[in-house]
Amino acid sequence: MGEAMRLPVLVEPAIRRYVVVLACLFAVMAVVGWMAPEAAMAPLLAKFGELARRLRGLPQWQLFAIILANNLIKSFVSMIAGALLGFVPILSIVGNGFLLGALCRHVSHVRGTLEIVGRIAPHGVFELPAIFIGNAYGLWLGAGTLARMSGEEEVRVGERVQHAIRRFLIIVAPLLIVAAVIESSLGARLK
Repeated sequence: MGEAMRLPVLVEPAIRRYVVVLACLFAVMAVVGWMAPEAAMAPLLAKFGELARRLRGLPQWQLFAIILANNLIKSFVSMIAGALLGFVPILSIVGNGFLLGALCRHVSHVRGTLEIVGRIAPHGVFELPAIFIGNAYGLWLGAGTLARMSGEEEVRVGERVQHAIRRFLIIVAPLLIVAAVIESSLGARLK
């Protein structure tokens, strides 16, 4: 047979290590969130519950628009703010991982594990890679800024920012759109 079919590279080799590091950090923080004492999480869970109640009655298109705008804005800001030495993407991953772990634990106690799988897995398959990739570009921007500040290598941060924005529009935004369609569909059915 001939040469193997080559698929387009979704995540560039220079970004892959950041994606792996962030995915591992997310997983660790999800475990930490799962293990956090329920009493300590009560105020956070109450705020999240209130938000869910406010969104529950919305029409699907409006829920879609809110979810998509929230995810696009937070992901884009986190990525661009990564140029500030990568702190914001790391904080974003830590916070999201912790929150997901705490919410999964709470939902599993209240409604069972299948509820978690049914609500998170369908859109998480698209949303989590989008979050990891967007924040990985943020870390890459931060590494470029650090390299430039230390004089180790000639890095054109402006060109990196432009490249990261293009990749955000080509990879991250479409993944977040699909995730928002799925999440709003599930939310509309679970009224």
